[in-house]
Amino acid sequence: MIDLRTKGRTYREIAEEVGVSRSTVGKRMREFTETGSIPIVKAR
Repeated sequence: MIDLRTKGRTYREIAEEVGVSRSTVGKRMREFTETGSIPIVKAR
């Protein structure tokens, strides 16, 4: 997700590519910016 975001992808595009909801992408990206830890997400 982080790599896709740095390439300019929107949360919606990332969600479609990774196979999770847009809100999950937003939540995980917030967690990353707050804690610096890399988010682990399972596809739906």
